[in-house]
Amino acid sequence: MSGSRPSKAQYESCCNEFFWCLNNVAKGIVRDQMPYAWRMYHQVVHVELEKMAEWYIAAEHDYSDLWRAIFAGCDLFRSLAVKVGTHLGYVYNEKDEKGMMRYLEMMKGETFTE
Repeated sequence: MSGSRPSKAQYESCCNEFFWCLNNVAKGIVRDQMPYAWRMYHQVVHVELEKMAEWYIAAEHDYSDLWRAIFAGCDLFRSLAVKVGTHLGYVYNEKDEKGMMRYLEMMKGETFTE
């Protein structure tokens, strides 16, 4: 995540690219060109989704506090992973999450000098 606020042009370009390229994904599915549809989705559409998600997290935290953005990203990931795991019949690994959250909290309080 760059942590910087997108310009109006970057924001509009992201929205345009996301929706405009979905038509290619849909065409590929309808034409049974699945490799093309998946490539368009992952290499173009999903990239724009990731940008918007990064901007969302940064916007929620004033584009400045990386620690807050990290913890917000962890909350979002947890929420999604639990729902996906439930849908697939998998158990979410809370032990790993809790261990990493303790580590991040510890690191957040550290000051390193050289």
